[in-house]
Amino acid sequence: MTPPTSRIEDRIRKLLRLGQSPFEHEAQRAVELAFELAARHQIEIESLNLDEGERKIVLVAVECGLRLPLEKSLAANLLGPFFNVSVVRCRGNVKFVGLPQDIEIARYVWEFLSETAHRLVREQRALLRGRFTENRRRNFLYGFFYGVASKLRASKAQLIPEGSSTALALVDRAAERHDFVAEQIGPTHTFALARPKRRDPDAMTSGYQRGKAVEIRRAMAGSQSARLSAPEAAP
Repeated sequence: MTPPTSRIEDRIRKLLRLGQSPFEHEAQRAVELAFELAARHQIEIESLNLDEGERKIVLVAVECGLRLPLEKSLAANLLGPFFNVSVVRCRGNVKFVGLPQDIEIARYVWEFLSETAHRLVREQRALLRGRFTENRRRNFLYGFFYGVASKLRASKAQLIPEGSSTALALVDRAAERHDFVAEQIGPTHTFALARPKRRDPDAMTSGYQRGKAVEIRRAMAGSQSARLSAPEAAP
C-alpha cells in the first residue's frame, strides 16, 4: 500500500504539472492548490523530485506599452519579495523570469492588484471629485501597496518559516534568476518610481486600509529585492 505522504506528494507533482497547462485559469488554480496542499501537510516542495520542466527558469514577456502606470509599477515591486520571480521593464514590455508555475501566479497577482488599485482610485475620484488631486492619488496608491505588502509578509511568515530548507532553496533560485537575467537580457539598473510631492497622511492611511483588506492568494516567498529593474542603456 502506498503511504499517505507519498500519495500527497504525487498529488502535488500532478498539480505542478497542470500548472504548465495552456489554459490560464486552470494553470493558476492548480499551482495554488499545490502550494496549499504542501503547506497543510508540511511538505517542502523543493525537496520533491520534480520533472525537469518544473525546475527550469524561463522568461515570459508581457506587452504593456511605453509608459507603465504607477499602479502596475508598484504591483510589480511586490512580485520579487513574495512570488519568487524577477521583473524587468524593457521598452514596451515587462519580462517575468522564474519557474513556469511561479510566473503564472505572479502574472495573475500583478494584473489583479493593478486592476484593483485602478478601480479604487476611480471610486476615490468619484467620491472626492475635485479634491482628489494627483498628489492625493499617489499617496493613496503608495498606501494601498504598503497595506498589501504588510498582509503578504504575514502570510509568507506562516507559509515558509525562515531558515527552512524551502526558504534556503528560494535564495538559491533568486541567484539562478539573477544569472539568467544577466545572460538572456544583459545588464540592468534599478530606477526610482515617482513618489508623492507632498505627504498626505489621510490619503495614505485610506489606501493602506484598503490594501490590508484585499483578499489575495497565499504568498510565495521569493528574492529580497523589491525594486523594479530595467535594462541598462547601450553605451
